[in-house]
Amino acid sequence: MVILKKLYSDTELIDPVVFKEGINIVLGRYSSSTNKEINGIGKSTLVRLIDYCFLSTKAKNDFFNPKQYPFLEGHSITLRFEIDGIDFEIIRFFSESNKILFGKEGNLQEYSESELKEILSSEFFKSYNPTYYEPSWFRSLMKFFIKDDINHHERRVPYNFVSPHTRKNLLIVYNFYLFGLPNYNLYQLDEYDREISDLRKVKGRIVNSVESEFGKKIGELRGELLELEEKVKDFQKVLEEFNFAKTFEDLENELVRITTKISKLLPKIQELKRKLEYIQESYQVEIEIDIEETATYYERLQRELGKFIKKSLQDIINFRKSLAENRKKYLSRKEKELNEELNRLWKEYHQLESKRQKIYKILDSKGEFSAIKTMYERLLEEATKYQRLKEAIQKIEEIEEEIREKEREVEILYYQVVEDYANYKEKIDKLNLDFRNITRKCTATSEGSYLLIELGDDRHHPIDIKVDIPKSLSHGRNQLKILLYDLCIFKGLIDNDRPVPFFLIHDGVFHGIDMKTKIRTLNYINDLLNDRAQYIVTFNEDEISEEFDGESLNFNIHDNVITIYEDEPSRMIFKREF
Repeated sequence: MVILKKLYSDTELIDPVVFKEGINIVLGRYSSSTNKEINGIGKSTLVRLIDYCFLSTKAKNDFFNPKQYPFLEGHSITLRFEIDGIDFEIIRFFSESNKILFGKEGNLQEYSESELKEILSSEFFKSYNPTYYEPSWFRSLMKFFIKDDINHHERRVPYNFVSPHTRKNLLIVYNFYLFGLPNYNLYQLDEYDREISDLRKVKGRIVNSVESEFGKKIGELRGELLELEEKVKDFQKVLEEFNFAKTFEDLENELVRITTKISKLLPKIQELKRKLEYIQESYQVEIEIDIEETATYYERLQRELGKFIKKSLQDIINFRKSLAENRKKYLSRKEKELNEELNRLWKEYHQLESKRQKIYKILDSKGEFSAIKTMYERLLEEATKYQRLKEAIQKIEEIEEEIREKEREVEILYYQVVEDYANYKEKIDKLNLDFRNITRKCTATSEGSYLLIELGDDRHHPIDIKVDIPKSLSHGRNQLKILLYDLCIFKGLIDNDRPVPFFLIHDGVFHGIDMKTKIRTLNYINDLLNDRAQYIVTFNEDEISEEFDGESLNFNIHDNVITIYEDEPSRMIFKREF
């Protein structure tokens, strides 16, 4: 369980902000001396500073914008938080984005961003029955717990708290993790679906290239491949049987021998070049993939046999590096061998070509020889065309077979997802009841509201999440729908004491929601938290009231305000306009 304690700056960039259990209000207030707007005074910036400490790339890019934040140079920000009762601190700097200090209070060590992501990932989220967790999900899941005003307004679908470009299946996987539903088979299905999509894109590029080069559709070219092969064989046979006048017989025979040998040598050279290109591509792609596969294998091994095997993170990292290094050595050795063989064949080709040119000079004046020259040129042209087309079609067929294999895996995984859904149908139905109950408490009605997790027959996208609330709540309706969805997830995390962050930050989520609904919703949140978790929310002073139209807050709003920012520069978060 993770809760926030304090945000402050050793360089006095900001005034300290102390967080507490329950509702924490960041308030924007009008000063008495101006009538300025109270946007841009620091409420959202406070949220982004927390996100920056928790390694958000977007927040980092915002703060390292020299045009907007030149005054941050030389400053630092510190976030203190608690993990299972132990205090930790993160210090981030605005001069060195990749330098981070982290550790228990008073015992900090320096980490890179990637190193600290691995550490925080294992501390904040864990796999547990029936959910599965990948360390690479850390920042995606953190976007559920921390939402600033800009990110929130980009969110149109309640279950998409990550990015508009995130694959739907992966979004469902993240949501299932938070709901406590089985997500491993769905995650595997998404991986296969992504790989199939990538393979189809590669196939499409090859098909377009081949069709553009040969001016025909790929289906037609498949049929012509055998015809081309026969044509090349016929040319080779004619060259081997070509007869010249007796006086030139020896030279003619030598020319035929050299020509035949060259025609057989060139395809070997092309094949070696193709293998060499594949080896060189493997330096950038295959080695990295092997490392990730090894990492995934060890993560699963540790999860299944954790009671018997303990390996340190450094051991796993060293093992990855060792694997990658061995693979690199193997590829380097293979590349050297292929280069040596390719050089040998090129040398042989140039020697034969030199001899052929000498014979050309002798025979060039002979009328018959123009025919063999033309025949040879046609052979070379057709053989090259055949080789290119053959390799392209072979590659397309290999991709098609790989797609078929992955489609078979998708079919199997689909039925495993169906089985998971059936096994947890009772819990899925309860989520809908919880959502309707939350809606009723926050809006006084649950009519027309639902949170449905539905199973479909689309093998590639088997799960859909549908959310709606009463139609009468037109003003700010989508905002409220997102808010209630988040509260439904957060309630489940708290009630089941999940090993996740026990804080939820909403910035700007209440914009457009009527005052009566705001008061009801805040009362529900206050009762839900019950000093077990934190809800951090931003308001302008004219957006919140202690009572309205017969509804009143069940807590003292002033006791829950943790910081106030005003429209005077000296009272803004950075004590200046920015």
